[in-house]
Amino acid sequence: MSDESIAEACRREAPAPDADRAHVCAVCDEPIDDAERHPVATRIGESGAVVLYLFCSPACRTRWDESSD
Repeated sequence: MSDESIAEACRREAPAPDADRAHVCAVCDEPIDDAERHPVATRIGESGAVVLYLFCSPACRTRWDESSD
């Protein structure tokens, strides 16, 4: 999975019952509760902007680390 496709996955909105904006995991697309702590990663994109990757669990963060080597 490329950095751009992972970043795009983080930008997608998951369905939320209260209609507030929800974030999804960059690996598995599971919704991420903003009220809880969760793993993140950052990279510098081609445009020079910082891209934030969100993960629902340490396991997904590990899978992302392994696939982006």
